[in-house]
Amino acid sequence: MEELVAISKILAGIFAAYGAFRLSRKVRKISEEHPIIDYQTHSEDNTATWRWRRPESALNLKVEEQADASTLSLPYRIAGESLFAVVFGYIILIIIVIVFSILWLWWNQSEAWIMFLFFGTLFFIVAMICLAQDGKYLARIELRKNKVLFWRRFGFYIWRKTAYQGKLQFQGKEGHFFVRTIKKEEQFPESDIIEPGKVVIFEYKIIVKRRYLFFFTSTKEIFLLQCNKTQGSWISQGLQQWLKATRKYSDGM
Repeated sequence: MEELVAISKILAGIFAAYGAFRLSRKVRKISEEHPIIDYQTHSEDNTATWRWRRPESALNLKVEEQADASTLSLPYRIAGESLFAVVFGYIILIIIVIVFSILWLWWNQSEAWIMFLFFGTLFFIVAMICLAQDGKYLARIELRKNKVLFWRRFGFYIWRKTAYQGKLQFQGKEGHFFVRTIKKEEQFPESDIIEPGKVVIFEYKIIVKRRYLFFFTSTKEIFLLQCNKTQGSWISQGLQQWLKATRKYSDGM
């Protein structure tokens, strides 16, 4: 009996090692399909050096120009669980409003208001957590002459910006990727498809650092982009180009 247990453990270890080997090969292959590219080579000049350059169409990135801003719209595909969480969050908010209306119009008692304040606050926090599931990834990066703004969207309609200026550094880093099932009507580049009905969703990290003195830096925030390594490298190099171009505009730079 002990020998059978030992053999089963050995076989399980072999299968686990083989699975890990296949996964590592797939990860390496997918990563190699999206190499690091040069920002200048894969874009066209814009009207000013502090603005985003115009990316080539294959990158699936869109730049919108305003008088005092240049905004890069980032690719984003909301996952099913995030969509469910956002809808559930709005349902909770609607219920809170309905209960508040009932108390205000027909049941105006102090005991009821105390319970509503307690449970209403609790459910409001839950609703905000649900709506925040849509704000994991950046939606836009807006460049201006003296600052950069990172935009995230919560609950489809709520926008939140984080602005930085001064002595900054940007670092790009390849993140994780995951696979999800797609609908037949959804269209994705062939390079993203790993098997019929599946698509790879990539993550890329933009790390914002603040420079102190000459060599010291501290990480201010890490932003997640739903971009592959090719798109992410183009974006991180674009931010570096913006730093060089805006030294004469930014305070303290």
